[in-house]
Amino acid sequence: MSLASAELDAARRAALAAGAVIADAHRSRDFAVSEKSRADYVTEVDVAAENAACAVLRAAFPSHAILGEEGGASNGGDASEWRWVIDPLDGTTNFIRGIPFFAVSIGLELRGIPRVAAIFDPLRDEMYAGERGQGAFLGDTRLAVSREASLQGSIALTGIPFRDLEPLPRYVVGMERIARATSGIRRMGSAALDLAAIAAGRAEAFWEYGLSRWDMSAGVLLIEEAGGRVSDLDGSASHLETGDILASNGLVHDDLLDLIGESARGR
Repeated sequence: MSLASAELDAARRAALAAGAVIADAHRSRDFAVSEKSRADYVTEVDVAAENAACAVLRAAFPSHAILGEEGGASNGGDASEWRWVIDPLDGTTNFIRGIPFFAVSIGLELRGIPRVAAIFDPLRDEMYAGERGQGAFLGDTRLAVSREASLQGSIALTGIPFRDLEPLPRYVVGMERIARATSGIRRMGSAALDLAAIAAGRAEAFWEYGLSRWDMSAGVLLIEEAGGRVSDLDGSASHLETGDILASNGLVHDDLLDLIGESARGR
């Protein structure tokens, strides 16, 4: 990989540290689980993985803010221009059930714009990493989105609403339209890995309602650096704020917006 900035190096090291915690716990199956809210679980592994990542980032950049899913804001929170955005275990429900599809997601934003990304799949030892203007990579291989230009030949990834069910009726409308138009839909259970898959050209599109910033920040940068496109479900650029996201290879983006945009605007 040609990327070698101090920020990206710290992101990769933090993702590896968190991934080691997760891999050990996945092997031992010895951890406590609690429920933060309806269908929203957290384990002691989430917390330990976030602590491991934060220790690396604080040592490398003590003045940077950190926004972590389990630990909240630190070092000034939103007041700092530079902010790390961390999901230490994206796909917690999969992890709890032993479904081998989860990841660490670490992004660095400058004034709210993603600048650095690292998404690490600890079971497959796959490190996706990228930096604004420098490309995105899986290991040493530069990532590029799929060149499939038709919906009929496209695979779409998704996340079904499960915490806040308010968007569910309009989600179902959009899902039916996409199912009829594409080669198929997959629901894998980790938004970070879904976004990484779009960047890697493994699927053409991903959409979901109600994500958090830490679910998206790193993956958004990877897709943009791999030549793809990311928007809100209504086509605007507000996805990091609203949590409603459509990510694609760019070639099928407008067609997908035509299918789901009207139902998405129902919010």
